[in-house]
Amino acid sequence: MSAASNRNINNRQRLIPHCAKPYSIRFTDEEINSVEEQLCAKFRWKAARPFQLDGIRAQLRGQDAIIHVATSMGKTAVAAGPFVLDQCSQLIIIYIIPLLALQDEMAVTFPAEFGISAVAINSQVTTSNKDLIRDVISGKYRVILISPESLLSPRFIKDVLSTQEFTQSLLSVVIDEAHVISLLGADFRKLYGSLSILRAFLPQGIPFIALSATLTPRVYRDLIKRLEFRSDHKFINEGNDRGNVTLISRKCVHPLETYRDLGFVVPPHVKERSDILKTFIYADSIEDGTGIVDYLTNECLPTALQSSGLIRPYNASFSTPYRQLVMELFRRGLVRVLVCTDAAGMGCNISDIGQVVQWKSPNSIESFQQRAGRVERSKSRTGIAVLLAEPNAYKVDPTEPASANVSAPNMQLKSRRRSGRPARGTKKKMSDIASGEIEIREDSPGGGIYAFIQTTSCRRAILTRVFNNPTPDAKVLSSGVPCCDVCDPSVLDKVRVPPPKTRRRVVQAKKGQLNPKIVKSLIAWREVIHKRDHSHVQWAPNALLDDQTIHSIANRPDIALGTNLARLLEGSWGYWGHYGGELLDLLKQAPVPRPAVNDPTRDSQVDDKAPQRPNSGGTTYSELIIGPASPRSQWQVLTTPMLPAHMTPVVPSQKRANLQDLSQSQV
Repeated sequence: MSAASNRNINNRQRLIPHCAKPYSIRFTDEEINSVEEQLCAKFRWKAARPFQLDGIRAQLRGQDAIIHVATSMGKTAVAAGPFVLDQCSQLIIIYIIPLLALQDEMAVTFPAEFGISAVAINSQVTTSNKDLIRDVISGKYRVILISPESLLSPRFIKDVLSTQEFTQSLLSVVIDEAHVISLLGADFRKLYGSLSILRAFLPQGIPFIALSATLTPRVYRDLIKRLEFRSDHKFINEGNDRGNVTLISRKCVHPLETYRDLGFVVPPHVKERSDILKTFIYADSIEDGTGIVDYLTNECLPTALQSSGLIRPYNASFSTPYRQLVMELFRRGLVRVLVCTDAAGMGCNISDIGQVVQWKSPNSIESFQQRAGRVERSKSRTGIAVLLAEPNAYKVDPTEPASANVSAPNMQLKSRRRSGRPARGTKKKMSDIASGEIEIREDSPGGGIYAFIQTTSCRRAILTRVFNNPTPDAKVLSSGVPCCDVCDPSVLDKVRVPPPKTRRRVVQAKKGQLNPKIVKSLIAWREVIHKRDHSHVQWAPNALLDDQTIHSIANRPDIALGTNLARLLEGSWGYWGHYGGELLDLLKQAPVPRPAVNDPTRDSQVDDKAPQRPNSGGTTYSELIIGPASPRSQWQVLTTPMLPAHMTPVVPSQKRANLQDLSQSQV
């Protein structure tokens, strides 16, 4: 353990009060039993869901509880529900949330949907703000939305948790996305795994309520231990099955580097944005995400829509203004496809996402189920969750204990079924030998994700076993919704790849001698453009136009012809749509040497055929090649060029268009 970690722990230990008072908030049975009636009256509900009532009553009884329920089912009401009682009007709930974006969203949701004051406290809202701390302690806010890092910071412990005025007003502690405690608490979010420390600063016996949509039996047992739940805690297991979502898993049949298996996301003959289903594509590497955006935009969209911004990358390496704007445009349907990481996972409350696609097998089945939970959060709509598995995923023994030293796709192929007899040394594909029900164990690689991929029986049944869901019956699946591609193979038609578009053969421009003057001009030009349009970013000018591209341009004697420049750059240079015309004008002015050929008449023939630069009063040369100049559209300003994977993606300069103005005018 590092010295810094030891210092933080020692700081917290010194702050622990010598004797925390017992939890003294009590409610009568009559008050507890009146909750359902008051919920329906205040929130105008026809009826409350059973798990909501159980979770609310557990808090009123001072009882710890773990609630496992699918996304979009209304878990937030568990925290809002107690405030329908007059006796709770001055009490406070600490609501622990892992993501900043979700905290900000919930700070709006509680007042808007439930009429309850709430405030988000995180790294972006400093705990040194004395006015904010004073308001929190005095009870101005009923719900405190906070990350574990902020909650367990020495300053918050000293200024808030050690204040009796605040702690004696606490009703409960609610932990959202509680599975993160087990899955990420050991490494990525260490303080998530240390939340039990909180009990030392709060009244003895205060109830903790853990919420999750992806709770396996192993994670459930881990939560009990890590959160120090009492033996009389309540486990409310509604399961995480989504009856309005069809499950599909299929093998990638094209080379992975082509991304052609994703071609179904953009249907053939697309004419307008609404023809494309709103889609999340999850790629676990930024490099894959970049390639997917490039493929879908340049290979699948018609030319007229390629600069419309319909397909966008979304991950933590982008700036906060970019992510906020793109998510809002996606919410409103102007962006149709987001190629994202878990940055668009937890906390995304968009109800009309038609399909979620997982590119290659994820690290865990919990991750896939969490992402699949983004699909059509309205029960009145139906959607699909798709897993496109790499071929190696079918070579993994789905029951072999996961190894820390061997990556799962490269594990030795074995076959083990319910009989428990492994067929060692076989070279058959797993799909060829999978004839029975696959055994699922807690130490299986990916927690069961390879069983989900390889099964020849119902995929929904695999999830039922992994997450210990109540057995689904006819009522679980919405009317007319296919269960999965195994139960109804016809649903595979939804994810079939259309045939590739026929392309005419591109004739490469002829090479000649390297023109050092053009090289010098292009290097100077990219410096000017970088300073003019991208001065606020961290990447260097060569990310705008790299040296290899400059040499390719300077190697061609007839490059000043717009058609030849377009052939060279249009399909490979991400900034062609932004700076193609400007580059053409620059090259037209640059001195071009005679090509290195034996025919002395060659140069004059080329010059005779080259179009003459118009006078200043007419059409510019770039207009002849790439069309008439028009004001730079707002979508073009937002367009993010495809930078190399090691570069930090950025939003183009706000000098061209303020992001706030863009969101107002475009949306």
